[in-house]
Amino acid sequence: MRPARLETFLAQLMEAAAPPAVTDVRNFGDSNVMYSAYGLVLTTTSGGTAYTQITAQQRPGDDYNTPEDPTEADTALDPVPVPDLGNDGGVDTTQLLAWLRALVISSGSKEVIGTEAFTGSIPGFKVMFHGGAVAYTNLLYALPAGQNPRPARSSGPQPASEPREESPPVSAPRRRWTDLDPDTRAAVEQRLGSPVVHTRSHDGGYTTGLASTARLADDRTVFLKGIPAEHELADMYRTEAVVNAALPAHTSVPRLWWADDTSTWHIQAYTAVDGRHPDLAPGSPDLPAVVDLLAHLAPALTLCPLPGARTMVDDFADLFTRWHRLADNPPADLHPWYLDKIDAFTAAETAAIDTGDGDTLAHLDIRADNILIDKTGRAWLVDWAWAVRGAAWADPATLIAQLIIAGHTPSAAEQLVSSVPAYAAAPPDAVTGLAIGLTGYWEAEARAPTGPELRAYRERAAHADRAWLRHRLAV
Repeated sequence: MRPARLETFLAQLMEAAAPPAVTDVRNFGDSNVMYSAYGLVLTTTSGGTAYTQITAQQRPGDDYNTPEDPTEADTALDPVPVPDLGNDGGVDTTQLLAWLRALVISSGSKEVIGTEAFTGSIPGFKVMFHGGAVAYTNLLYALPAGQNPRPARSSGPQPASEPREESPPVSAPRRRWTDLDPDTRAAVEQRLGSPVVHTRSHDGGYTTGLASTARLADDRTVFLKGIPAEHELADMYRTEAVVNAALPAHTSVPRLWWADDTSTWHIQAYTAVDGRHPDLAPGSPDLPAVVDLLAHLAPALTLCPLPGARTMVDDFADLFTRWHRLADNPPADLHPWYLDKIDAFTAAETAAIDTGDGDTLAHLDIRADNILIDKTGRAWLVDWAWAVRGAAWADPATLIAQLIIAGHTPSAAEQLVSSVPAYAAAPPDAVTGLAIGLTGYWEAEARAPTGPELRAYRERAAHADRAWLRHRLAV
């Protein structure tokens, strides 16, 4: 059962069995929220709400672009007693999940082969279907009346389609734990189940949001990340939490414990990784771990574990327009190597858009400051706000310019990345198209109004991608 049909199936079960305390059941689209493409919002008489996200793992060989062909058994599961959800209008997460899971088991659907509850920072249950598909119902939030987990969709562009403000390691003053208001700190400690006794802030980046490792009174450590709830980048943070919740547990990504909104802040809690950013320079002992990270991520994230994720094709369509702009109004300082190639590059960047098609969840922001090397030498990938569904080779390909910035020649950078199977299998013309598109993007963005540090980073990126592109075209 695909996520869209599962959403309708669950909504019908909930509406048919809802006690008087439940006043409304709507999907995420009708509720004007954007946690993911699929999910349900349950509202009670008290005004409390529960937000359940639906994600899925496709059955082998299933193509979401073709009509669904359900697989059924001869009989359905034996029904089970359905727990009482209560009539006082409150939202008890344990009762709610038990109620909904029992409805699925007792639904009479011959597609369902079994269910399994799971607990932890994001509780829920999974549903196994004949044919091999697996769906996950994650209870993201259970909120009292008057609290909203995130702003509603605006009529304008969503964060994933807005122009990116790239984040080199510039110094933006970070909020400390002690800068948070007392109510927010109390709410965070309640979710953590233990008081915070010590914090260490991780400075750098381009936002003033919270980024601190906290030690708790029970000796656990946690990484806390947050931003004021009404900040212009708050939805980007919320998108990141949804992506992290969908990532498989065996990937080298810090686990999301929970994400929550107080009246003033959006806060996320992750497993803390005691690590440092890698050195990408030639000869660095960190390079094998970084390459190994990318080699293992692509197969782990194919098939894409986040239904409804923004696509790489859409991302490329937004990014790969800059050669057209440069051709319409060539800057006086444009590198002379480009002058007789702009028309070809404008056509090539348009053609490159569709090369991003694929079914791998890609990070698409591979840089040293988004990677941590722990004390064992293992590499971890963080900051998944820009993740998209697309080509498996794109992440390792985007590392090449970062290696060039760090001092590698284009040839050496490509040779290093070629040990990643997904990149080695990439169509050469698609990789060249990516180099053309990224070069145009950075050449244009380096001339856009911004601060001196960010401009300097964009210029370095443009120089690196130009060097990579010249190498590609010389091959």
